[in-house]
Amino acid sequence: MMRLVRKRGEEMGAGLDFITKRRASIIILSLLLTYSGIAFLGLLLGGVLLLLRHGAVRYALVIPFVLIVARIIIFQVPELEERYQGLVSVSSEKTQTGEFHGSSFILFNHAFITVQNLKENPLFGSGLGTHYLATEKYSLGNKGVEFHYRTQNAQDASSMMLRILSELGLFGGFLVILFLYRNHIPRVPEDPVLWIISTALFVTLIMQLLRQGNYILNGFPFFVLGYVYTRHEFHKRFR
Repeated sequence: MMRLVRKRGEEMGAGLDFITKRRASIIILSLLLTYSGIAFLGLLLGGVLLLLRHGAVRYALVIPFVLIVARIIIFQVPELEERYQGLVSVSSEKTQTGEFHGSSFILFNHAFITVQNLKENPLFGSGLGTHYLATEKYSLGNKGVEFHYRTQNAQDASSMMLRILSELGLFGGFLVILFLYRNHIPRVPEDPVLWIISTALFVTLIMQLLRQGNYILNGFPFFVLGYVYTRHEFHKRFR
């Protein structure tokens, strides 16, 4: 059976020869050491999908424990704690003191802008490439809140999903969800590798939707094409 992870000492050709468990562990550790919230979320989402797809639903009961541990880690790492506290304060305090993480405010600001733009253009948004205009109009910086961040990331909204909702409205958001659902493939015992590739691409797309608003940065279109290709390959093999 082909595998993405090859055991140490296993002959070349026994699997996909993609990566050993040791190297996989190093990659996971490297992601953890980035202290990036989106990296942690990607690892958590990938782990949950693996558990559910392998029928290990009972192991999913450890997820609350993992979340508790994650919260403890957040408060032990200054960079993560600053981001967390900043996001909480910027979303809950009526009077802002300016004592919060810049990226947290920028993301919240664009979420606020997106909501306001959706109120005015709910179905089809304000048009592709117009989020910067919505930023000029609705930014919290216009009200004197962290004015120096008023138009930060105005072009990409700090999140692709926020940008899509702002520019293409609820219709655009629906198309994104439909695309993710229609192109994800079920796991089949005959070829588990194809499902692993599809799921890895799915997690990557989710992370992009949450925290990166540039449509072409880092070769993002190729990840979209790869996601579609795995579905076509699945239908070619099993339908």
